Amino acid sequence: MNDSMTNVWATPTQMSPKKQEPEIGLAVAALVLGITAIAVSIVVTGLFFGVLGVILGIACLAGDGPGKKMAGWGIVLSITGILCSCVFALLFYGVYLEGAGALDEFEADGDYMDDTGNIEWVNQPAPDFEMTDVEGNSFRISDLKGRQVILNFWAPWDLRSRDAVPHFIKLRDNYPEEELVIIGLDRWSLADETQGVGHLLGINYPLVSINKENDEDEEDYTLPEPYESMYSFPATVCIDSRGIIKSIFEEYHSYDRIESLVLQEGPAAITPATADPNTIEEDS
Repeated sequence: MNDSMTNVWATPTQMSPKKQEPEIGLAVAALVLGITAIAVSIVVTGLFFGVLGVILGIACLAGDGPGKKMAGWGIVLSITGILCSCVFALLFYGVYLEGAGALDEFEADGDYMDDTGNIEWVNQPAPDFEMTDVEGNSFRISDLKGRQVILNFWAPWDLRSRDAVPHFIKLRDNYPEEELVIIGLDRWSLADETQGVGHLLGINYPLVSINKENDEDEEDYTLPEPYESMYSFPATVCIDSRGIIKSIFEEYHSYDRIESLVLQEGPAAITPATADPNTIEEDS
């Protein structure tokens, strides 16, 4: 009777199939994620799937169960998906930079110039009107003759208007006030709001709030054309030293484009404040 009894202590212990299933599952998941990472790498989301596949594959390799070969392939495919996603991300970024450069070149060529419906005002005398800046200083357009003038119609809450602000700050730094006047006109905000945003952005030129609510007699508060029609942001009117409108343009423009409009009267019309006087040629 003793001979027929099985010695359970001498039988090798085998891993239960239920204990093998989790590690097989990790291997399969790693492989599937690796394939998915490569498949969707063109939209860059393969990076996420690839990282997850590598993590699950490593977790499977760290165990004692089967599926290590499958997990290894999952890791290899996941890493490939990560690399492909990075390559596509760089390509997309390069296309973005190229597109941004093309936009600057497009603006520099002047294709946006005078595309406003107010082109009939170009080469005409700038209509005069009185304004008071947020510091309480009053002046008229006619007071500024002898200097070039940039009227920038902007809205503090508009992102494109804010993007253009550094260009005008740079112009103010580069050209003397005796030759160039820059005025930011805000027709949507109250004076104290315009002033607050101006300080926040570090604006170094006069700001004028032409919101009708700032005027005691709102019914009579109307700007002459073409200023009354400046509703796009930003919209800019360039006036030469004779008081003649030389260009009107809407939307965001690069710094180089705006500067080229300032210099439009000729190379001797205006000179940078930082220019070396010894390099300025005299008229022959």
